[in-house]
Amino acid sequence: MLPQTSPNLIDWTHASNFSHHGLLGLQYECPNLVEMPMQGSADPMYLLQISINPGAPLGGSISQNFPGTFNGTVFTAVDGAARINDFGKDNYAGQFFYGIPGDETQVSIAWVSFDPPPRRYIIVVALTDFATQRLATGNTPPSSPRATRKAGAAK
Repeated sequence: MLPQTSPNLIDWTHASNFSHHGLLGLQYECPNLVEMPMQGSADPMYLLQISINPGAPLGGSISQNFPGTFNGTVFTAVDGAARINDFGKDNYAGQFFYGIPGDETQVSIAWVSFDPPPRRYIIVVALTDFATQRLATGNTPPSSPRATRKAGAAK
């Protein structure tokens, strides 16, 4: 991912790089950055959500999250761990709702595909709320956000 800045939305300047973190798929897509409280940190932090396609553990695409700091041009992750929204085959293109203050619960919406027998392809939507992320210490895995799948799909 190559963040850029522009004074006029015509002329662009490379600002920083973010790569080689989390699950490394073919490409990073649909980046989204939101400020939110982080358990284990006295200061608010940012959560960068990026989708990769392909590269999910079960195949397909997935959204992953990185807590870190952002100074206006450079995002620095606290580590390279992949924090994924769920363990389904496709949870993709997640975007946070705009305008929620950084000290309130953040909500993300993403596409989720479901391909049950007899090979009907069904698209559903995943709503994930991010109340507070927890930073891992030592070998303790981070908590995963609560994810809810809403669908009328066959089980």
